Amino acid sequence: MGALLAKALHDFTDQTILVVCYTNHALDQFLEDLRKIGIPDSSMVRLGGKAKPQLAHLNLFHASQRTSQPSRTKADWTMIDELKNRLQHLSGRLDTSVSEFLRNKISYGDILVNIEFDDEDYFEAFRVPKSDDGMEIVGRRGRTVDPTYLIEEWHKGNHPGIFKKAIHLQTETAARIWATPLPVRQGLIAK
Repeated sequence: MGALLAKALHDFTDQTILVVCYTNHALDQFLEDLRKIGIPDSSMVRLGGKAKPQLAHLNLFHASQRTSQPSRTKADWTMIDELKNRLQHLSGRLDTSVSEFLRNKISYGDILVNIEFDDEDYFEAFRVPKSDDGMEIVGRRGRTVDPTYLIEEWHKGNHPGIFKKAIHLQTETAARIWATPLPVRQGLIAK
């Protein structure tokens, strides 16, 4: 699959492809696959340790012997330096974006707001009932039950806990939602 993708990039773009492998053996296997599907040796350079004898001519130190390209000019080096600077800038932006993404985890409250309009059955199955007497409902260990209590219990693979006898959880739909296996529950939350 990787060789076919590389072939498509080679044939239909001007892009340079960098292939990184964990072992020299894996690299040699990939290079052999590329050769089998028609990528010429002149389009490949191998950088790594000991190569198979039939691929040794692809090693970087042999590349100058395979091509007759002139050495790089000052303009070439200027362009390379500009591209390196751009790479550093883009790499920094990517690192920042990934960090922001990891910091901004979606909360159970966010999920409840979303499903209130998108999936009424699930919203109803996760709705924490209000106390009849206006008092706060207290769960295990004397902690006040917040609106995310039921969705948290469901995500952990638990039953509705102190609300298992709540009227709105006695419906067939709610029973089906609460009978969902844990891996499916976690997959739905991950969406």
